[in-house]
Amino acid sequence: SVKNSKAYYSQAVELIEKNDYETAIDSFSNVVEEDAENYDKAQEQKTNVINDYQSKKEQEIEDAYTNSEYDTVINLYNNASNNKYLELSSAINDIYSASSAEYIDLANNQAESAFGDKKDYEAAITVLHTFIAKIEDDPSITGKLEESIEYYKKFVPVYLSSLKYTQKSSWLSVGTVEEGIYTDVDENVYDKESVIYLNGGMSSFDTAKSEQDSYVIYNLGNNYSNLKGTVYSPY
Repeated sequence: SVKNSKAYYSQAVELIEKNDYETAIDSFSNVVEEDAENYDKAQEQKTNVINDYQSKKEQEIEDAYTNSEYDTVINLYNNASNNKYLELSSAINDIYSASSAEYIDLANNQAESAFGDKKDYEAAITVLHTFIAKIEDDPSITGKLEESIEYYKKFVPVYLSSLKYTQKSSWLSVGTVEEGIYTDVDENVYDKESVIYLNGGMSSFDTAKSEQDSYVIYNLGNNYSNLKGTVYSPY
C-alpha cells in the first residue's frame, strides 16, 4: 500500500544515517510506483546508496590488501560477492585472486616451518587448521589447505598394535599392566596400552626368554616407506 511505501521510504532514510546501507537498499526497493511523492526519489537514492556502498566495500578490500591482511580480504570479498546489489570490479577480483594465492603460500610456509627437521606433523596440521578457521567457507582456498593437511597426515605414526599380524605362537599380548614391560633400561616410560608384549614358556604370563620362544611378523604390503618406533625385547 501507499501507506507502507511511505513508511519504507522514511525507514530507508533513517538507515542511511546509521550506515546500514544494505537494509536501506531493501527499504528503498519496497517503495511502490503508486507512492508518487517518494518513488522517483527512492529509485535515485537507491542507486546512489548502492554506488556508495560498493565503493566503501571495495575500499575496505583494497586497504586490507595493502596491509597484507589476506584473510580479511578473502572474507570481505566473499561477503560482498554474496550481496545481490553489488557488482565488484575486475580490479577487486584480481585482488581477491592474489590474496588467495598469498594466503595459501603463507599457510604452507608456516606449516613447513612448524614441521621442521623434527617432522612435527601435529604442529604443521595445527597451523593449517588455524588458517582455515580464519576465513569463512571458501572451497577454492580451504580445499588447497585440506590437501596440505592430508600430506602431513602421512607422517602420523601407525602403531603396530593396530595392524594385523602373523605370529609364531599364541603367546603375544597387546597392552600390559606390568611396569617392567613398558619401562626401558633407561627408565623411559612408554604407552603401556600399545606395547606389544612377547610371552613365552609354559604360561602366557611368562616373558619370552629367546627369539625361539615367541616372535611376531607383520606383512606391511608395501604400504609404508618408513617405520619408526621402539621395540621391546625381553631377552
